[in-house]
Amino acid sequence: MYCFKHNKTQTKITCARCTNPICIDCMNKAYIGFQCDKCSQTPVLPIYQLSMMRLFIAVFTTIITGSITGFITFFAIKTISEMIVWGIDFQEIAIYFLFLATICNSFIIRESLSRIVNNKQGNKLKIIALFGLAISVNIFILLSDTSMLIYSNGYFLLTLLFSGIIGIRKF
Repeated sequence: MYCFKHNKTQTKITCARCTNPICIDCMNKAYIGFQCDKCSQTPVLPIYQLSMMRLFIAVFTTIITGSITGFITFFAIKTISEMIVWGIDFQEIAIYFLFLATICNSFIIRESLSRIVNNKQGNKLKIIALFGLAISVNIFILLSDTSMLIYSNGYFLLTLLFSGIIGIRKF
C-alpha cells in the first residue's frame, strides 16, 4: 500500500478518520491513532466565520457610527460647557460628561457592529470595534480646541481604556 499523497512511499498506516494510507511525513497524532493532514485540521466554528463582504460592511458601518458619535459628542459637550445654570459653570463639569459620552459611544459602536455581523465573534471584530472608538474620539479631539488638555488628563486615558474594554467585550 502506498501513501495517497506521496505515491512512491510505501506504508502500512491508514488515517483513522478517512482510512486513506498515509506515510510518516503525512501522519498527525490524533486522540485515536493517526490522521492525514486534511482530517487533522480543526474546523472553524461558524460563530467565527465572516465573509469578506460582511467584513467590509462592518468596517464601513463602524466608520459611519464612530463619525456620528464623535460629532454628537462634540456638539453635546460644547453645548454643556457653554451652559451656566443657577450660577454653576458647566465648563469644569463638561469633562466628566465627556467620559460618560466616550463610554456610551463605545457601547453604541459595539452594538451596531454586533447587529451588522449577526452576533459573530473574533479578533477581527475586536480590532474593528476599537477602530470605531478611535474614530469617534479623534473626531471629537480634532473639532475641540482643548485637545492637549484632554490627552494629558489621566482620567480621560483611563476612560479610553475602559471604553475599549467595553467595546471589545462582546467579541
